[in-house]
Formats: sequence, C-alpha cells, structure tokens
Amino acid sequence: MKKTLPLLLGGFLMVLANTGCMQDKAMDDKDINQKADSMYNARKGRVIDSMKNDCDSNMSAWIQMKADSIYNAESTMPK
Repeated sequence: MKKTLPLLLGGFLMVLANTGCMQDKAMDDKDINQKADSMYNARKGRVIDSMKNDCDSNMSAWIQMKADSIYNAESTMPK
C-alpha cells in the first residue's frame, strides 16, 4: 500500500502536467480574423465552383436541346 500511493500520485501528476501542456494557446484578434477570412474564402471558392459547374451543365443542356431542335427541323424539311 505504501508503494502504490506514491505511484498513483506520480501518475496523477504526470497526467495533469500533460493535459496542461496540450491545451491550445489563446488566439489573439489577428489570428481569429485570419482564420475567419481563410474559412470564408474557402467556402466562397466552393460556392463559386459549384455555381460555375451548374451554369456549365445548364448551358450544355440548352446547347444540346437547341442542336437537337435544329437537326430535327432540318431533317423534317422537304428537299
């Protein structure tokens, strides 16, 4: 019993010391603003890419529809 108490106390102090060292440092306003700007720009880039892809796919569908319409009109015209 006499040997286990110092071991348990030492283990507890080791765990306590390690958790204190692993804590993140407090961020100042500059770091917070940089992180917020970075997150905003990443999200903005994803939204812009998504909108461009939607626009491109809509344009492709519209062009294909027009091409089919012209082809059908040409093929049904009497010669």
